[in-house]
Amino acid sequence: MTHRELARGLLAGAGMQPAGANDCEVPLSEIAQYYQRMPDYTRGALLRNLNEQLSRADPDVSLYRLLARVDQPLLIISTAYDESLETALTELGKPFVRITPLAGQGGGYDPGRVRLSYFQEEKPKEEPPAAIAHDELSALNPMEEGYTIVYKVLGVCAGEGLNPNADTAIAVTEEDFFHLTGHRENLFPEHLISRFGSRPFWFLGYKPERWEDRMLAGALLRTHSGQNRPFLVVDKHMDAFQEAFWNDRSRPFSSLSHGLGRIRVQPGSRLALNP
Repeated sequence: MTHRELARGLLAGAGMQPAGANDCEVPLSEIAQYYQRMPDYTRGALLRNLNEQLSRADPDVSLYRLLARVDQPLLIISTAYDESLETALTELGKPFVRITPLAGQGGGYDPGRVRLSYFQEEKPKEEPPAAIAHDELSALNPMEEGYTIVYKVLGVCAGEGLNPNADTAIAVTEEDFFHLTGHRENLFPEHLISRFGSRPFWFLGYKPERWEDRMLAGALLRTHSGQNRPFLVVDKHMDAFQEAFWNDRSRPFSSLSHGLGRIRVQPGSRLALNP
């Protein structure tokens, strides 16, 4: 479910249907900020509204199922609020650990800690702590144990994430993203970035439409391990504004406008692109 669709749902829930009901151009973060500030609504009401919308959605999970068929462990950085990716990986028996950011005592992001949740038939050799510091990830090294890593950088709008008093961080309002921007240099634990090795970044269907999207992509590409690394953008539609953003990254860049359907799993269980 796209952020634009979620924004339309919030407007409808607050009785503020836009003039063009099928084409809401107001950013989700702006509407979410207004929604939770309204007298009759709260942060909890905002998260429940988003969760209800996501629960009713029927997303296309073909890409997720393709990723699940790759035998080797993957490192996936996801900006999705739902659990469609996790469901696809679980259904196809791919063991993975989900990493989500934590909130600080004063709200917003805690730039130094994350929560780990393992999804697999067998538990790891030693049950890891629920919350750990960034620098403790290297000691656990789940990919060496055969686990794919799913880093939900914006949090998960389900389960414990629906509790506004929990220490799980979810970035959805403008205020959330302003706080996130203040910690953008520490958004991605160095252990995760180092796992990319010499391979390029693949941005699959990621659209830098909103300033929040551009901030996240820029933060990833500015990391020490990401400097001067080539990256690939695969998307069905890319307008001139989005292409200008990617071209302005001052590093090797390739784009494909034929969509995600060109991605395949080649012999050796590695991702490749059909010619």
